[in-house]
Amino acid sequence: MATTSRPGPGLVDDFTSYWSQLYTLYAEEILWGDKLCDEGYHGYPEPRYGVDEIDTEPDLFGYHEDGDAHHISVESFSGLKENGDYREDRQDAIQSKMASVSGFEDIPSEDVANWLSTTWGVDFEPNHQEAVILVPHKLYELYESVFEDCVHETGTIVWVIEPGQPSTVSKEAGSHSNRRLENAISSSLSLYPNANDLLQFSRKTQPKYLKFAFVRKLVSYCTRETTREFDFEEVDDIMINSQPPILGHLPRTTREDHWQDYLYSMLRRFELLEMADAENRYRWKKKSFLNEPRYQSRILENVRNELGIGERA
Repeated sequence: MATTSRPGPGLVDDFTSYWSQLYTLYAEEILWGDKLCDEGYHGYPEPRYGVDEIDTEPDLFGYHEDGDAHHISVESFSGLKENGDYREDRQDAIQSKMASVSGFEDIPSEDVANWLSTTWGVDFEPNHQEAVILVPHKLYELYESVFEDCVHETGTIVWVIEPGQPSTVSKEAGSHSNRRLENAISSSLSLYPNANDLLQFSRKTQPKYLKFAFVRKLVSYCTRETTREFDFEEVDDIMINSQPPILGHLPRTTREDHWQDYLYSMLRRFELLEMADAENRYRWKKKSFLNEPRYQSRILENVRNELGIGERA
């Protein structure tokens, strides 16, 4: 694969790390061990289905031409991992999430077909759907009986991820109807470690990481193009046409909502930009922006500190 810039340590949360690595199991362009795409499965990130006027948003969608499909919710349960003690309130949180995820089985197949068609140009409508939750292996070990009881009650299937170099994923509870998937995921599958080559950020990634990456790309672009000014219409291309793209898998209108928010922060919170004379045109405040490489580095350092992101991000 082409060489890409990767986020440094601290620039992704647990959810984003698990989510992006899991997606690589469906990526045919990656040559890395055994993957679900080798079994004929296709996968797409962050589906969004309209169900009775309520948006239903799993984190990943996978399907096989045989007709079976699975909706995956990636749950880091970061707030439950602060220590290794078993607690009743954590049990309640797991039970509540498992019950919520089980509802993915009831997503109307026509809504799935519509999303695939309009977003990805794919012609497929599932005849069988399964709900899957992915959780950290250590958490599953601590609350195994809770998860197993929930699987019995809801039918939700549990996959676990074991972080490492590389990380691995396997199914721990429940069963899939398609034997290809059941056999493949019941074994420990190794995950491609540089997953952000394909997906760097998601709609659930903590905003501070997205804001920092946004500022960094703008600094890089304006420095390379030797310009202090840019139009809002240019921003989306700047964010998705260099590797790795930021939120490139989401619709442009959704991405532009993010860009507007981040530009507002750069105007008001960080005071790095000002409005230029033309409508929807922005300009770096400091006139010597292009002539002071140290200032460009200070921009990133100050934004990183303001957002509370680690020094090596």
